[in-house]
Order: sequence, then C-alpha cells, then structure tokens
Amino acid sequence: MIDLSPGRTLGDRFVLIRRLAEAGSTQVWLAEDREREQRVALKCVDAERFTAAGVEARLQAEMERAQSLPAELAVNVLGLYRADGLALLAMEYLPGGDLGGWIGAAVRPDSDFERFVQALARRYPQLPAGLVRRLARGYGARVDRVIGAGALGAEVAPGLFEAELDYLYRREWARCADDVLWRRTKLGLHLGAAQREQVQAWCKAHWPPQGKETSWS
Repeated sequence: MIDLSPGRTLGDRFVLIRRLAEAGSTQVWLAEDREREQRVALKCVDAERFTAAGVEARLQAEMERAQSLPAELAVNVLGLYRADGLALLAMEYLPGGDLGGWIGAAVRPDSDFERFVQALARRYPQLPAGLVRRLARGYGARVDRVIGAGALGAEVAPGLFEAELDYLYRREWARCADDVLWRRTKLGLHLGAAQREQVQAWCKAHWPPQGKETSWS
C-alpha cells in the first residue's frame, strides 16, 4: 500500500495536495509541479508491487496511448518519472474543482475528463463539439458560469464568444486582449493577426481602460 499524505514532496519536485482517486496499488493525486509551476494530476504506482521494468513499461505504454489520440481526444500527458520508490505519470489537471456534480465518483483523470465532456455536450447540445471540449478543459466545473443558459452572445473571433470574454473580465481579472489570448485561453496560438485584432478591438470597446476600472462583483 502506498503511504502518501498531503504536503509530501516526491523527488524534490511534486508536492502532494490532495488525493483524487485510489485503486489497489495506484493513487492519483493533485500535486504542485515545482519545475513547471503548475498543478498536475499525478498517477503514483507502488513500484514494490511490480518489477521496476514492468511498472515503467506499463506507464510508458499508457503515456504513448494518450499521446497518440486524435487532437480532439488528447490527454495532455506531461511526463513519466521515478521517485521515492514510485513510478509517476504526470498529466494535465483539469481546473475548476470537483467534477462530481457532473460525472459522479472520480475514476481516473483521462476518463473523467471524457465523461465530463460528454455530460457538458448533453447539457448544451446546441454548442459545437470543439467549443465544448475547449471550454471543458479551460474551466472545468466552473464552465457553467461561462456558458450560463447557453446564450454565448456574438462570436468575436472563431470559437471565442462574448460570454467567455465577459466571464474572464468579471471573474479572472482579464483586462486586455493579451490576457485573454495568451495568458488565459492560449487562443492567440491559433488565431490569425486579423482575428486577434478583432478581439483587441472588442476589449477596448467593452472594457474600461486599464487604470480606470469600474467596480465589479
């Protein structure tokens, strides 16, 4: 049995925050990755229950399967590590808190995310599948605060609607187009220059100039 607890640091890198799931000799933890400076879902396998080569090979195969999925199904696997007698598989952690209200009990981060996307698509069947997936990955259980009743307003740039911009301003301190395109959604990587300018123009037209903000809740 793996003896892990909140606050423990594995390999001088991963600081355990809380356990997300457990099955046999495997646990999945929410952890802080000190090197990446981000939170990750960390799958921890007790290497003493297997041969070291067997554990690593099994997790390596799991990582390769995840990375070989089509882009729309991809699980962002960050790396395979060994530390403190454990084999560790680090995966992107879906933000937005507990998904239990959407999917019930957690099983494992990759399948939990797929179940979450499916639940979101059932609730908002009018939205394009690609948009549903992006919002699910970007906002997690907070996504209903972005989508609301499903009326997203005007499409400011491909896949970016007024409702999301409004949410980012009110709840996540976005104050300019760069905050939206590069710091929060990373859509700047996929939009052309003219489309990025459309977002910039919208933000300037709808948001107070920086330094002259109105109060908000």
